[in-house]
Amino acid sequence: PVLKSAMGNCYLYWSLNGSLEMVRWMVLDSHESEPDPVNAIEKVLVHRQSLPSSLSALWNSLKDRGFQLKGDGELVQAFPQLQLVQDEEWGTPYLNKTIAFKLVDTLDSAIAWINQYSSSHADAIATESYQESRQFALGVNSASTYINASPRFARNSSRGDAVFLGMSNQRGHRRGFISLETLTTVKHIIQGNGRF
Repeated sequence: PVLKSAMGNCYLYWSLNGSLEMVRWMVLDSHESEPDPVNAIEKVLVHRQSLPSSLSALWNSLKDRGFQLKGDGELVQAFPQLQLVQDEEWGTPYLNKTIAFKLVDTLDSAIAWINQYSSSHADAIATESYQESRQFALGVNSASTYINASPRFARNSSRGDAVFLGMSNQRGHRRGFISLETLTTVKHIIQGNGRF
């Protein structure tokens, strides 16, 4: 069997209950992964009722840090400074400092979009709602879901933690972080004397 590693095309859903500061931190921190940003947030789904001023503040902050910003047709019409996202980009990782934004009506529509287009290894939500966080965690078909946390990935741990080689989005043998332990199997040998 092959245990493949997924990379890129990680989504963030910005709920109406999520703060601008949290979203900014999650996006920026996710791009600080070492040695490469395989878990970087590249697509952000924004609730349709979000404040335009919050979007502009986030975009200005990201542009100041060298990010290229894209948007769906509706966002580009309202904010011409964004580049238009092509349909095929929603399911494709950028693996650089590019982030695409899309408006969604509900958490359910965000979950459906993520399940269709994400690489299914690391997706996140920014919300202060416990109900939304539970619905997201249970509804998104990803190996790892992040609630108000950065999906930042560290392959070369400096804190003494296990060294991770990648992240698998496969179902079956193993989902999530791939470490040396993941690549081994366990055999149990039980020896008895004929009694329980």
